[in-house]
Amino acid sequence: MDTNGQPVIDDGSDDELVITSTDTPSEPVESTPSASGIESFIPYRHVAEILLFRRRHQLLTDRAELTCVVQVQCLQACDLTGLEAVVRSEQTGEELVVPLETFNGMENETAEFCLYTGVEPGRYSWTATFSNIDPAGKSHPEISFTMNFDYAPHTIGLAVWDVPMVFVGDEQLCFKAGAKCSNGCPLNGLPLLIKDSTGTLVNTVFLGNDFWPGSDGLFWAEVTIPAPLTAGLHSFFIEAEGSQSEGELEAFGHLPVSWESTVLVSAKPDCTINLLIVDKTTGYPIVGAKATCHPYRAESDVDGRLEIPANAGMISMMVQAEGYERSITEVLINGDADLTIEMDLKPVYLEDM
Repeated sequence: MDTNGQPVIDDGSDDELVITSTDTPSEPVESTPSASGIESFIPYRHVAEILLFRRRHQLLTDRAELTCVVQVQCLQACDLTGLEAVVRSEQTGEELVVPLETFNGMENETAEFCLYTGVEPGRYSWTATFSNIDPAGKSHPEISFTMNFDYAPHTIGLAVWDVPMVFVGDEQLCFKAGAKCSNGCPLNGLPLLIKDSTGTLVNTVFLGNDFWPGSDGLFWAEVTIPAPLTAGLHSFFIEAEGSQSEGELEAFGHLPVSWESTVLVSAKPDCTINLLIVDKTTGYPIVGAKATCHPYRAESDVDGRLEIPANAGMISMMVQAEGYERSITEVLINGDADLTIEMDLKPVYLEDM
């Protein structure tokens, strides 16, 4: 920032640009031109995302018990602990109120809680809802997420992980997928069908012979599919067809199962920001700092440096590192830029010692 509190522009000189972090204003402000002709930054509206997912499940005598959590993330990294989400059964209409109890600097999460299916085999659904409409302060419009669970004596559970939060549309999308039988049946060799949002088959992979390390019976495979050509949110589906032509799977009659996942495809960004993250007092580089320039994320190396893509214009760069105050910096960029973020240590209070 200059002496008038305005963002600093990289003019292409050899001097390194140093930006001291500022926090996001608590109230939205109007965009007004400054003496230098640069418009002030307008914080985007508080938008949140919600997830309801199960961490594990077990089959009881006549139903299934699902151990679940709700996770809420505000794109402006709001601490929402103490607020509540509501989980509603789509079959019975019963509601469970679960408070958000932890905040790790990005996601707010509830404690674990249990949901139960009915006694009849079939699909059960629960919808988690969260809203925080506060006319006098920060507001988060209502958001919801529906989780499905197919209950049967032997079911196949699908898992998908290492899906990038965002990727450029001219790249291949690579991730991992796995499957596990609720009763421990061997699923090695089971084909997984990968389909796009139109239902078109784009790839078929076969589960390997080994469990994912640290798991209990999760067979897995690497998956690569072509990226969607247009920017925006895209869904893809992973399907296991269930019963096989021979062997133990057919004997137990595994039901077909499908998993839907969503990925954000971005057009190729205009710029690359070379970011150096240092301790404000010592000037030493900070290792493992996490930078977010929505929707992109990156982590600093042993020299405190990272590269993160961005689009030209006014950007908001959020940086977090263990033991340091969160940094949110607004700056106008017109091309590739070299920026330095200086971070303040968190204060240490006597009661914390």
